[in-house]
Amino acid sequence: ASLPDIIINEIMAAPDLSKNQTEWVELYNRTEKTVNLKNWLMGDKGKQTKITTEELLIQPSSFLIATEDRNKFLATYPDVSSTISQVDNWQTLNNSDDQVILRDSLDFAADQVSYTSLPPNGISWERIDYNKPSKDSSNWYRSVEPLGATPGKENSVHTTFSSNIELNLHPNP
Repeated sequence: ASLPDIIINEIMAAPDLSKNQTEWVELYNRTEKTVNLKNWLMGDKGKQTKITTEELLIQPSSFLIATEDRNKFLATYPDVSSTISQVDNWQTLNNSDDQVILRDSLDFAADQVSYTSLPPNGISWERIDYNKPSKDSSNWYRSVEPLGATPGKENSVHTTFSSNIELNLHPNP
């Protein structure tokens, strides 16, 4: 199966409320084309709501942050230069045994991430490799960034794996 153009890349489902943080999900455009997220839906396993009903473009190889509260997000991460979209009727994510589901404007499943538990409050759940499926639990790990998350930039645990590894020993032992 091929991977979707727009993927879920980072999840802050358990913000640190003592630091006035908010929930957010980072999306990433894996393609070389601009994608319009108008009328796309996002939420948890119980309900998904529209990210926006207006034009919302995500450029090639770019991030977009969908958040519950744009002002709280920017207070926590003031240096983020990616597009930040506050989602009306944000569907609160559970801290365990939930899913983040992304659906396109035709209501087809674009991407989906399931989790049983999350890192401690204030630490995001990051995708390791853009080219591995979201359903692969080994493709996700807690952020190791000192701030607890990497919104709008490459994940702290990001790497690309290759199945074309070759080892040559010279001279022949």
